Amino acid sequence: MLDTIPYRPLKQLVRAIRLRYYTVPWPDDAPSITIEDDAESLEDILRNWYGFEGMLLSYRYAGEVMNLRRPAGEGTDDRQQELHVRARPAGDNTLEVIAHREASRYEHKRAHIEEIDLRWLDEDELEATIATGRPANDGS
Repeated sequence: MLDTIPYRPLKQLVRAIRLRYYTVPWPDDAPSITIEDDAESLEDILRNWYGFEGMLLSYRYAGEVMNLRRPAGEGTDDRQQELHVRARPAGDNTLEVIAHREASRYEHKRAHIEEIDLRWLDEDELEATIATGRPANDGS
């Protein structure tokens, strides 16, 4: 029965809706780092080494070429958190990388949508995230 569901057309439809209605400006005021790498290689590292996953139903930041997240322990009020990493081109074979922690979209839907506990990672935390899959001092 599952083999009769048209997943590819549904995925294409969701992607088109996301691009048209859920694209927001890149947050230029967020702390960022620039790395020498391409999006595919960085995504492979984060997915295969550190357990990040893609999410078809998240906001798309204008210009992004990578959008991944993974569980990231607990925040205030014992809310489960996610670590959300994005990247956009910054020149030849370089990427600008940003990331934030936020309430889990599954465990705390309202807090997630209202951006309660959302915190941008600083440059040191971003470098640690790329090197180890988690920010420095992250208990997850």
